[in-house]
Amino acid sequence: MRPMGFISRHSIVPAIAAFLVTASLALPASAWALDDASARATLKGIKAIRLAVAPVKPDISQAGFTTAQLQTDIEGRLKQAGIPVDSQSGECLFVAVSSAKIDKGLYAYSIDMDLYQSVALARTPTISASAATWGVGSRVGALDTARLREIRSEVLGFVDHFISAYLEQNPKK
Repeated sequence: MRPMGFISRHSIVPAIAAFLVTASLALPASAWALDDASARATLKGIKAIRLAVAPVKPDISQAGFTTAQLQTDIEGRLKQAGIPVDSQSGECLFVAVSSAKIDKGLYAYSIDMDLYQSVALARTPTISASAATWGVGSRVGALDTARLREIRSEVLGFVDHFISAYLEQNPKK
């Protein structure tokens, strides 16, 4: 007798990849983005930002995609746009690339980017905390090993989006 509901390893991997891509496309932008007029207004007056890049997993680092490379790429793009990067700034642009190997040569990934600032509670202004005030949300997908470097392009696209929002609120004089 054949087991009911058996799913082979070869059919589950494409199913997981398809689910990840479909899930990311099915979400309305407002469900995962913090980039509306009020969020952009929180960027006004920021003089410099601190950049924090979460460590990239070693499995994708070995494919030529490293934390140091990502940090350098992002910092260079920000400086080129005239946005000062200062490790002492209270405003922090946080970038995280998460990954998971789901089969030989196939990786699921997500990219998150948010700007954190110190905020005070309206009801009790003496209480403050760091909170994400602007962001592009998450992007998820799946790529084979040969295409992992494409994640860099997606991250830099997010950075360009931040630069656009920042410059809209802080035009160059």
